[in-house]
Amino acid sequence: MALLAYDAAALIDTLEAAGPSPEKEGTVSETEKATIYLAECSADRRETREKLIVDLKLNGYAVVPEKPLPLDNETAYREEAAALLEASGLSVHLVGATPGTPLMAPARNPLACCRTNWRHSPARTAT
Repeated sequence: MALLAYDAAALIDTLEAAGPSPEKEGTVSETEKATIYLAECSADRRETREKLIVDLKLNGYAVVPEKPLPLDNETAYREEAAALLEASGLSVHLVGATPGTPLMAPARNPLACCRTNWRHSPARTAT
């Protein structure tokens, strides 16, 4: 509910704004903050995830994904997640007590994706 209220208020502010002034167009504000990828989580962490989204947005962070990723298509999920992760400065993964929803891969065991080895690119690792 709080997430909906925040999104509605943000939309109203956007509609009321006259738009960017010419001198600010194309420049990056000193207060602009990184985009944060907040991964989907298991049911026991969803409330925490929603609260975190609101808190991050209220503090000036962009949070992605803005809509659920396609869990019924592993290829599409990986492509969308990879693009969002590439555009993000940080990713957060909440770990709960129960497993999340497995990706569905066509003509494969639904749990096969759990054995897939995701590798981090060198550009995304902490230094």
